[in-house]
Amino acid sequence: MRLYASAIAAVSLIAGFCSVGPGVASAAVGAPGDEATSTTALALSGPDIVYGDEQDEQFTVTVSGAGGTPTGTVTVSAGATTVCTIALADGTGNCAPTADEFPVGTVTLAASYSGDDAFAPSSSSPTASLQIISPPPPAVATTTAALRLSKASVTYGDEQAEELLVTVEVPGSDGTIPFGTVTVASGAAIVCTFSLSTFGTGSCVLKAVALPPGTAHLTASYAGNGSFASSVSAAEPLAVAKETTTTAVSLSATKVTYGAEQRERISVAVKPAVGGTPTGHVTVKAGSTTIHVITLTSGKGTYTLAAASLAGGTAKLTASYVGDTRYAGSTSAPKNLAVAKTSSRTTLGLSATKVTYGAEQRERITVSVKPAYGTPTGHVTVKAGSTVVCVITLRSGRGTCSPSPTRLAAGSHKISASYGGSADVASSTSAPRTLSAIKASSKATLSLSAAKVTYGREGSEKISVKVAPQYAGTPGGTVTVKANGATLAVIRLESGMGSYTLPPKRLAAGTYSLSATYSGNADFGRSASGQRSLTVASPPPPPPPPPSAACYPLDSEGNCYEPGEYCPDADHGLSGIAGDGEAIICENNDGWRWEPVGDSAEIKVPGSLPSGATAR
Repeated sequence: MRLYASAIAAVSLIAGFCSVGPGVASAAVGAPGDEATSTTALALSGPDIVYGDEQDEQFTVTVSGAGGTPTGTVTVSAGATTVCTIALADGTGNCAPTADEFPVGTVTLAASYSGDDAFAPSSSSPTASLQIISPPPPAVATTTAALRLSKASVTYGDEQAEELLVTVEVPGSDGTIPFGTVTVASGAAIVCTFSLSTFGTGSCVLKAVALPPGTAHLTASYAGNGSFASSVSAAEPLAVAKETTTTAVSLSATKVTYGAEQRERISVAVKPAVGGTPTGHVTVKAGSTTIHVITLTSGKGTYTLAAASLAGGTAKLTASYVGDTRYAGSTSAPKNLAVAKTSSRTTLGLSATKVTYGAEQRERITVSVKPAYGTPTGHVTVKAGSTVVCVITLRSGRGTCSPSPTRLAAGSHKISASYGGSADVASSTSAPRTLSAIKASSKATLSLSAAKVTYGREGSEKISVKVAPQYAGTPGGTVTVKANGATLAVIRLESGMGSYTLPPKRLAAGTYSLSATYSGNADFGRSASGQRSLTVASPPPPPPPPPSAACYPLDSEGNCYEPGEYCPDADHGLSGIAGDGEAIICENNDGWRWEPVGDSAEIKVPGSLPSGATAR
């Protein structure tokens, strides 16, 4: 406690307490005996002071009372601690606290007057408050922090390959080296913390999976201390690549049958290069076609194929992992899965077991293909032996066809149906069925160009034959023409027809009954035409030779005419003698010809008169 001398002022006696203004505390105390009441007031030179500068604060006390000036001492205290003691001079006095007298914060001060012979003791009321302010921090050295990476990129799970190097310096100093701790962070995530070496440097190695895949922007923060200011480095980008993976696909069997693919179980597994468990999905494909997407569980998954999910043939199966936030995608090596065609059974049905040649279209052939699974598509070829009868396009595994007319030769045929198969269904052939093609009947007809000819001139007679089929087709073979039962000619048919011209003098004069008989062939039965009558007339007797045995008339070259030769216009209707002495006449018989004359013919000699005419 420090004692300050003050002048003693007169103390006036007052009763009660009163406020004496801002920063002032006062109190009045009633006299227990003859002492007069005193009032004590405490005033501060300022409401606050910086810690350590408390000696600059001035406390002033005033004690007053009625009828005089109080003397004695006043004690200034902060709680139970006495700060200073003031000796009054003229009822007032002051004191100052020492440096570091009070802690930082609010100090409540009170003044207590001890009293004297004339005045009773008193205390200031209310108390006075002094705010102790924290002193400013001492000046520290400015620092710079620099961060350097050993690699610009790392792989997730292998971050321990990255070393982070930090240097903290004091710019412009002569070798001053900071000390303390450095924290390396990526955003708000702390990567590592270490203490600087005596050289102001430090480093740390990343831990595996310390940073997620992507680009991390790393900064080094120097914490600073009482001697060195804190500082933060520029951000350095570090690329963290996703961890590589290996995807594998395995098959429960290397061969399945179309329609029974559900017996195949596909398994996939994704393994990371370093560690951990990949999540997400694996897409299983056959070529470019997606079969299924498997959700991984503990890095693995399985799938059972659905029936008919793969076409017949060899499917190249691959498994592709799409990756997740930590792991990169990968695709497996292909695995071959042979998908055998499903078996089939082909059946054939006939609407009838017999058909007539030329009317095969009346036969209805039905086929059915039944596979072990699915509905077959494609074509069925119907054959008779090695001959294709028809080709059927399947609809819902069935189909029908009818042979075209004349498609089957007469006889017995083994009919079979062969299914060519499809991409998924195997080929098959039905059991053979027997179909008999019966010979068709035929109809032979005979016609004559004339019903009567003259003997020796039969060349003008044309005998025609025709054989018509019962339904369709063209009969082939031969037709025998007979005259009165004797074979006259054998005609070979062309397009079902034929003809024969009688040679001269082939038949003697008389009447003949002609008929045509078709002998038939492999596809057509025999047939005979109706009877046709042909008369062969006897030739007229030759005229008596002229007195001169020479022939007349003569042609332009001086030669004799013969029967059948054309005669000139000038001789039309004239008679003559042929070279052989036979009487001839120029008449129109399918053209003007010299023809033998009959017994009644009138011979007209050139230059002679008609019968009964007289010359003038």
